[in-house]
Amino acid sequence: MALSKSLLAESAGILAKKDKDLARILANYGTPPLWPRDQGFITLLHIILEQQVSLISADAMFRRLTDYIEPLTPRAVLDAGTAFLRSFGVTRQKAAYFINVAEAIVNGELDLQALTKDSDDVAMERLTSVKGIGPWTANIYLLMALRRPDVWPVGDVALATAFKNIKGRKQRPTQAELNEIAKTWRPHRATAARMLWHYYLCAQNNSGAPFAKIKSGKNLMNNPIISDNKPKKATLNKDEKYFFCVCGRSENQPFCDGSHKGTSFTPKAFTPEKDGDAWLCACKNTGNTPYCDGTHKQFSAEQVGKEGPGTVKA
Repeated sequence: MALSKSLLAESAGILAKKDKDLARILANYGTPPLWPRDQGFITLLHIILEQQVSLISADAMFRRLTDYIEPLTPRAVLDAGTAFLRSFGVTRQKAAYFINVAEAIVNGELDLQALTKDSDDVAMERLTSVKGIGPWTANIYLLMALRRPDVWPVGDVALATAFKNIKGRKQRPTQAELNEIAKTWRPHRATAARMLWHYYLCAQNNSGAPFAKIKSGKNLMNNPIISDNKPKKATLNKDEKYFFCVCGRSENQPFCDGSHKGTSFTPKAFTPEKDGDAWLCACKNTGNTPYCDGTHKQFSAEQVGKEGPGTVKA
């Protein structure tokens, strides 16, 4: 059964009863986001881009990829070729991975739709048979695209860092050690991973201090940095300060990757003449917590002055 929001909340509650530190995460930050992704070739390429780099960097390259190859299909990637992929910044290794995956799909060696009926082990075997899809990539696809409930992404550094911090350890556990520890969370390992990711992101958002208290007494982190909620309706008169989202998301992808510029700066990524309408972050996080919970407000180019979003006109 695919993990849903309701099953995620139920699983988080079960884990909280078994692990006091996961209980602290749940109490302080709430149920983690589901972070669902669409099944298919595009998501698989996006995950490959996320291998060994930050999410912000991967998202920037993914946006470039979708700009240069449209529609982004296996055949289109093969037609584009390695040289073209390299021309706009895809690394030599990942360009080769893209070609391998595209060829496997076109040749019928990899049927992504068929994975929905496979067991976790069989799906992993099918995915990792293609060069470029390692265990981490395959596990992330199962966890987020197929939403399998008991998948653990072996090799994820953020999870190891989150575990070290929440347990108060001096060093991160080895991946083999963390994999053994994760077995105690069966059959809810995918939920445990989401809880630790949620904690990792929220702790970063509180200046790196785990469970840092917010002076207002309100926990801004009840809203996830990467949100699967729809953006709130635009209102121009409620927030005193706006942060301009520079992650490049638009109407079709209105959720932020956490990169912002304060209103006192002129965002390099935005010019009214080039980009038309602007998206401003409306999550109400301030200079001390400059990461977005996914709520944005849209302003037309006419409403945004040439000096940047600090000159928004109501």
